[in-house]
Amino acid sequence: MRGVENGATLSRCPFHFDQIRSIVRSRSIREACIGRCGSVLFEYLRTPMTHMKALLFTTSLLLAPLIAHAEISHDTFCFSSGGAKSTNFEMQTYFDSSSKLSWGFVKCQNSRQAIPLILAESTSQTLDKNAPDEETTTWVEVYGKQVTGEYQMVSQGTMVPSMVYINKKSGKKTAFGLNSGAATDTGSCDWQ
Repeated sequence: MRGVENGATLSRCPFHFDQIRSIVRSRSIREACIGRCGSVLFEYLRTPMTHMKALLFTTSLLLAPLIAHAEISHDTFCFSSGGAKSTNFEMQTYFDSSSKLSWGFVKCQNSRQAIPLILAESTSQTLDKNAPDEETTTWVEVYGKQVTGEYQMVSQGTMVPSMVYINKKSGKKTAFGLNSGAATDTGSCDWQ
């Protein structure tokens, strides 16, 4: 058992009382940091914290998730079908290099709901040693606990020469072109 003061015990807490007191003293931060030390932590943290310590602690709390998730890459693509009744959709993909997981979602222009995507297949081919590899990815669309379609995308670097959506129920194929003019700095698509 570690850290005993006023008869309270921190049996599962990895910190000694003096370490806890030096880390967290502010009531609002204290309430957000219950964690493994439980309610006993509140008893130890009664003295006010200086502004600098509070700022440093809050900054470390905000940066910790960024460091933990630094291995996740994110891409946003904006696609349009063209024609008189053009269909526009945004595709966002994520890849975690540490776990090798890929996922994403699509969101049509006038829809409020995003549809989840799961990476089904990804292949890479070197066409020219001086150019980026050509990647072919197949994303499965899952809506209402059912596979409703798939997206087959061919990309080479920042170019996407081919994007085809295949509706699983009807088998209908729809070709889309990359609409780079709709991409925004915020990582979404603006269809104005």
